[in-house]
Amino acid sequence: MFFFESPIASGRRGLDSFFFFERGLNSDIKVQGIDTNGNLVGNYYTITRDLWKSAGYSIDTTEVSGAQPVGSWGVSYADLGLNSDIVLSGLKLISETSFNGPDFKVFATTSFCCTPIPEPTTMIGLGAVAGLMLVRRRQMKTKTV
Repeated sequence: MFFFESPIASGRRGLDSFFFFERGLNSDIKVQGIDTNGNLVGNYYTITRDLWKSAGYSIDTTEVSGAQPVGSWGVSYADLGLNSDIVLSGLKLISETSFNGPDFKVFATTSFCCTPIPEPTTMIGLGAVAGLMLVRRRQMKTKTV
């Protein structure tokens, strides 16, 4: 099991995926969510070796001779059988004997579901109002002098 620095929540922008990278594209890994109370939630999802897609680069380690390609795969809330109201604090990862010893990294994004992001037209409108206020202020200063 491992835990993220910040909780992960689903959001309307689809920022609810976990991004796995595996050296060699030849291993499997089983994944399940852990909620903020430390409980396992949702279903297990198995990333099998046939799912890995090339990440476009290779890693050369001292474990094997020569560089090995790196594969990537995304696991979403839907893949884990989770509703969008679930907040995760971590993931449980399982490697079984037949999984060929996965060597992987995982990344996640935090959702901005609760922080409203202004629409571009709102920003333009606010800028126009601020500009009009500056022009009006200058006009008032000019009249008093």
